[in-house]
Amino acid sequence: MFWRPLLTAASLALVSGPAWGQSTTIRMSPSVIVGPPGSIVNVPIIISTTQHISIIRLTIDYNANAATFLCPEMGWHPLAAGFRLMACNANPPFLSPCPGTNANATVVLLAGAGGFITGINQELLILQFRLATSPCAISPICFDSNCNHTDGSTFEGDYLCGSNLQLIGGAIANGCTSDALAETIGLRLLPNSPNPFNPTTLLTFEKPFDGPATLEIVNVAGHRVRTMLTGDVQAGRHELIWDGRDANAHRVAAGVYFARLQTPEATVSRSLVLVQ
Repeated sequence: MFWRPLLTAASLALVSGPAWGQSTTIRMSPSVIVGPPGSIVNVPIIISTTQHISIIRLTIDYNANAATFLCPEMGWHPLAAGFRLMACNANPPFLSPCPGTNANATVVLLAGAGGFITGINQELLILQFRLATSPCAISPICFDSNCNHTDGSTFEGDYLCGSNLQLIGGAIANGCTSDALAETIGLRLLPNSPNPFNPTTLLTFEKPFDGPATLEIVNVAGHRVRTMLTGDVQAGRHELIWDGRDANAHRVAAGVYFARLQTPEATVSRSLVLVQ
């Protein structure tokens, strides 16, 4: 395994099997970062774990037509546990499996002597990308889940990979429309059913990340008719039924309305037609 040449008796025990029953989450936060064309954007990578992580190898997939990966400076960084960047390869010799990507990069991080990182929402590393100058360039940011490309080890010598290493990416862009960003990251408000409808219709949306979301019904003037959902929402598919009533439980007039889904990453909407 990749880190064994880095281990010493003073720092880590021999690597053992996976730490089954425990999980570590590594994610990009915020999940969507937008900057001006040609600019350099910082992409914070956050780790949440109850384990004592001492070595991490990350392989990041991205779209080289939309952004260029910039290898961080080697050496010690003022991050949790004094992690040291031991290696950075901006062109690994394997293909990117994540849809919408065509390039990848690998970084290897090692904690200082006797050190490790643990806790919730700890900053692990800040990656940098230079955004393309072409208009509306969007790149997914994915973590390669292949155990030969992304893995780690705890201070106690447990191996982290696969199901006990959760990886959550995002996207970077240079000023695209909300609809384009939503399509790239997988935020979807599906067509309601039935449509036209009377008196009820099913609203379905898919959210790629855990976090805040608001689903509202608005009229053609953009005024809120009813808030169907607001607050923290888990990633996944969600369904709600609108019964054609406003916030005061009064039936609204027949006509065209819009379901509007808002998240910190993007906003999407769908037209709804209520008939008599």
